[in-house]
Amino acid sequence: MIRRLDDSSLELYDLESDPGETRDVATEHPEVVDELGERLKKLVLRARERAGAFSISPAEELSEGQLEVLRGLGYIGDD
Repeated sequence: MIRRLDDSSLELYDLESDPGETRDVATEHPEVVDELGERLKKLVLRARERAGAFSISPAEELSEGQLEVLRGLGYIGDD
């Protein structure tokens, strides 16, 4: 199943018979789309809840040495 980001529509493909994903069979199997769509919603909600448990430290908490290493690796700019 694929969820399109532009309009949140769901597509369903039979990878065994259509490995190139050329024929969307979502309308032929609405019950499968509904079930997988609900599973996806639950996964996304759980991921968002878990992501809230982590905090990102602001850059000013990094030492100058750490900042220099990150600059050298290209992760941050010179500003």
